[in-house]
Amino acid sequence: MIQKYLRIRKLQKVEDQQQYVHDPVAIERELEEKDGELLRIKSFFPFDIFPNELVIGKKTVTLIKRNFLTSNTETFLVKDIGLVQLNNALLFSQIRVSYKAPYEDMIIGNILREPAKQAKSLLDKLMLVKNEDILDELITYDQSPSLY
Repeated sequence: MIQKYLRIRKLQKVEDQQQYVHDPVAIERELEEKDGELLRIKSFFPFDIFPNELVIGKKTVTLIKRNFLTSNTETFLVKDIGLVQLNNALLFSQIRVSYKAPYEDMIIGNILREPAKQAKSLLDKLMLVKNEDILDELITYDQSPSLY
């Protein structure tokens, strides 16, 4: 009985993952329903006295780094993101965002695991939708009539 339940749970998880990976239209529809800021997560307080913050919007990703008397804000477009990595530890996670251009990676650590998973899946969805838009633009540009 328990094995049957576990197999059903595994199948449900696989179906949920496949639903988002292979359907950019559904992802785009889901993102259009939300306005402006999609997700905001902060690093965990006891380990970071001045917690960093990651803000994910429809077109931009912003990292706010806080120090004793200063704060630094980095903002990049979603279309410039090349890779999103999620590093999990026992209790906390770290998100590393790498860019297509040679910028320094955006890193935020000491995040609880569930919000970190949400952030990675949301960034993956945004990257998929943006890449589909870029491909559509390239295809329509190649099919435009030539003047010569």
